Amino acid sequence: MGYITDNSGLMTTYPGWRARGDYKLEVQARHVSPNRKSFNGLGIAFNMRISPTDPTKHRFYALMLAAGGAQHAWAVVDFEDTEATYLTNGGYRGGPSFMKNWDNVNELEIRVVDGKIYAFCNNKWLPGGTAEGPLLTDNLLIGLVVSSYEFSNGLVEFDHFKITPLKPGDPEYDEVIAMGAAHAEQAEIEFDTPPMDLH
Repeated sequence: MGYITDNSGLMTTYPGWRARGDYKLEVQARHVSPNRKSFNGLGIAFNMRISPTDPTKHRFYALMLAAGGAQHAWAVVDFEDTEATYLTNGGYRGGPSFMKNWDNVNELEIRVVDGKIYAFCNNKWLPGGTAEGPLLTDNLLIGLVVSSYEFSNGLVEFDHFKITPLKPGDPEYDEVIAMGAAHAEQAEIEFDTPPMDLH
């Protein structure tokens, strides 16, 4: 569980696992409270570099899910200290219909294959959810992240966090290679609403 107790906070936790090669990260997650009020965030963190002397000095990528409105919003984000660079969507965008809203559980998944990041939710590729990882390297930490945005409290839950190595021939590996070819012509995704900056 992650307890959000301060406004505009960012917290990470990690079990000490380090990713090598191509891999898949999965976690079940949900926003428990406050219900329908906030853009508090939760996500999978990967490619993590944390300063051993100052934990506020960090760099990591994350697939983030922000609660609020009629539907959750999502983005793949490059966090460096307090700065956020959006690797997808140009910011947070409303989730597709297969992303569950309110306090329902979503299965978040990141696949890092052949130097690219692929974002999934509930076993489906998030439209526009492919990004280049300019600093993807081996032997870096993976973990979980929670953030607060508008309100000063919140509760999130995580379960079944796991990492799976991927290699050619694995269905999850071959699927994203095929997706990369199929979506090469659709690099630009059109949205009806502007992106939100929620970092």
